[in-house]
Parts: sequence; structure tokens; C-alpha cells
Amino acid sequence: MYVQNIIKRTLLSIFVICVLGYTGYKLIPLLSGPEIIITSTDYTTNAGIVTINGVAKRAKELKVFDKVVDMNQDGMFTEYIIKHKPYTTIIISATDKWGKMKEMKLVVNK
Repeated sequence: MYVQNIIKRTLLSIFVICVLGYTGYKLIPLLSGPEIIITSTDYTTNAGIVTINGVAKRAKELKVFDKVVDMNQDGMFTEYIIKHKPYTTIIISATDKWGKMKEMKLVVNK
């Protein structure tokens, strides 16, 4: 009887630890807010235009220079920016559904 109680409590403890660990594993990305990943930049297209391709994970809204950019359902986006000499600083911001915002600055000097 005593051994059965120890086994039950041990299995229950392992189950609770697994559930809490998995919950934490799934919640951490949500609590950290949106993520912006630039997959490619093309500086040579149409002389003077920069093409930016990327993914915004867990983002409700994406902006480049405070202009809302369209994303597909996977968060992928493409944006075209006119370069200015001698360099251009591109500001990309993403906001999730809880209002958390991440900002990324991309400097183009080609």
C-alpha cells in the first residue's frame, strides 16, 4: 500500500511537471512578442530601389516607415523602398495582438 502511494505520487508529479514544462514552452514565444526576420534584401533592382523580403512571426500589424505593410497568413511580406544617398535607415516595426511592439532598423549604404 505504501509503495503504491509513492508510485502514484511520483507519476502524478512527473505528469504535472511535464504539463507545466510544455505550457511554459508554448507561452514563452507568446510573451516575448512579435519577431521580425529579414529573409533577403536586394539592392540592385531598378537602381535606387531596395526590395525587402521577410517574415513577421506572431504579428498582427507590420509597418515600414509607419506605413502598414500587407502580410500573408504566414506573416511573409515584401516591401520596396527608395534609397537615399549616402545611406538609408529603414525602420520596420511589428505589433502583436496584445500591443507588444518590436522594432528593427536596417541600414542600406550601397
